[in-house]
Amino acid sequence: MIHCLPLTQVLLVFAEDDDQSNGFRWACEKAGFRCNIARTPESALECFLDKHHDIIIIDHRHSRYFDAEALCRSIRTTKPSENTVIIGVVQSSKIPNNLCNIMYRTRYVENSSRMACYNELIQLEFGQVQAQFKLRACNSLFAALEKSQEAIEITSEDHVVQVCSWISNCAKVCSPEKHHFIKTLFPSLALKAEERFCYQ
Repeated sequence: MIHCLPLTQVLLVFAEDDDQSNGFRWACEKAGFRCNIARTPESALECFLDKHHDIIIIDHRHSRYFDAEALCRSIRTTKPSENTVIIGVVQSSKIPNNLCNIMYRTRYVENSSRMACYNELIQLEFGQVQAQFKLRACNSLFAALEKSQEAIEITSEDHVVQVCSWISNCAKVCSPEKHHFIKTLFPSLALKAEERFCYQ
């Protein structure tokens, strides 16, 4: 069975159409990404909460349309934004030193060239977006390990244990009295433990 990754979703937040927003829109179509466009901070937040975009590109060049920093903070306070890559489009002459630290994972210096926009999206897709996807998968795996009632061990290709659930750890080191307690609470675990470990 072949599992396909979902299409990357991009949210463009630009108050009006210009060469820069058109460049990113063209780049999304060329890359095969799903693209939504928002004109106001309210519609951007609403759209993001509905679709949980992988990449958000916010126009940070002009403050007369909307407060880009406030929008970014609003998005960052939501749960779905944990693994979202937010990009700030800035003018080359006005790049605050702490811009990346405060809000954005990265910044894009204004360049409306379609190929520059396309290259930026592709680099994000194969860099930060995939890294966030793997991080999300690892978080899900560790959450499942914590809640599991079975002994689970994850090994490397050389069969060296890399990660194991707390129940698996308990089964390895417990005394006969504790083993009886585990056997009472988790019969399937105790059976597996008896097959695999020696108890003194």
